[in-house]
Amino acid sequence: MKERQKELGIKGLSPEEVAADSSLILEWLKGTGASKVVIHFDMDVIDPADMIAGVGVEPNGMKINEVVRVINDIASEYDLVGLTVAEPMPRIAIKLRNMLSQLPLLKA
Repeated sequence: MKERQKELGIKGLSPEEVAADSSLILEWLKGTGASKVVIHFDMDVIDPADMIAGVGVEPNGMKINEVVRVINDIASEYDLVGLTVAEPMPRIAIKLRNMLSQLPLLKA
């Protein structure tokens, strides 16, 4: 995937790079000139120590609170017009519902 990202000029950040704050993501978004944002949230990004949420299980992923923070930080700076959630596993339906209820466009 990394080779394909480089080939296509797609920016990528590691979980470690966004663990403390969302500044690198927000800086990148600012550089695009975008005012509206669509987020594709692939559940595989979540660290399995927090929750096995996707089909793939990769150690050292993002913590649930980091994912929530990043999405909320983006929504506080930009018009969040869409949010897709990919690959949720049925066994985590309750945890997923609780997490998503904290995100923009999905709050009850």
